[in-house]
Amino acid sequence: MIGGGVLGLALSGVGILAFDWIAGALAPEPAGGGWLAAVADAAPILQDALVLAGLALGLWLAAAWALRRRPLSFVTTAKHFRWPLLAAGFVPFALLQLAALGATVGFRAEHGAFVAYPSGLEAAAFCLAALAFGAPAVMAEEVLFRGWILSGDTSAGWRNLLLVLASSLVFCIAHLQSDGLLVALHFVSGAAYGWAVVRLGGLEFALGAHLAKNTVAAALLGAPGQHRWGGEFDAVVIASLAASACLFAVVEAVRAWRRL
Repeated sequence: MIGGGVLGLALSGVGILAFDWIAGALAPEPAGGGWLAAVADAAPILQDALVLAGLALGLWLAAAWALRRRPLSFVTTAKHFRWPLLAAGFVPFALLQLAALGATVGFRAEHGAFVAYPSGLEAAAFCLAALAFGAPAVMAEEVLFRGWILSGDTSAGWRNLLLVLASSLVFCIAHLQSDGLLVALHFVSGAAYGWAVVRLGGLEFALGAHLAKNTVAAALLGAPGQHRWGGEFDAVVIASLAASACLFAVVEAVRAWRRL
């Protein structure tokens, strides 16, 4: 695993170089705006994502080599990646998050895409960039925090309930914030993602739901570092917490539908 860490750090360095190149390509856009400027506004998401993805990829490949396992086995118990399950996680949770956060901030967040840009094209460009730029980080986090759950039997027994709680606790610690509500949010969302892994036998649903959460948050609240929290902070976190709690029911509904 030391070798995996070294490889991961090296790949993170490559990610930083890639980000510098992409940022340079976006820089010539005039300050007046345009869809390319909206894409550039989402660049902070990509910077963090490439660093985290490089580290995760190194550890992922090292673990696959050390344990003599296919790299895909850390993602799914199926023979191939199940794209419909990713969509089953993304679509309903995007709607849940949009309803919860939209009702809370009323689409009035200072840096949200729906109010920050004068045209729908620019808002759409920011949202699509947030989706694409955030995908490497989401994949990295799911493999790091929940891919190891797939190393054994994924039936919903007490052992895996403990694994879900352990993974959500580690996920929570990795996102430790000073505000207790944010800690609770990461614990609940992490537990929901872990429950999806156990019940559906793979990361696909969790990947979709996690990506939906991050993308909708960026669309309504702005990219990380751009948030300007007002008195609605607690309400925003509580709304997102409620949406995350609903994921448990969505997971069971998807599982029942697949069995039918």
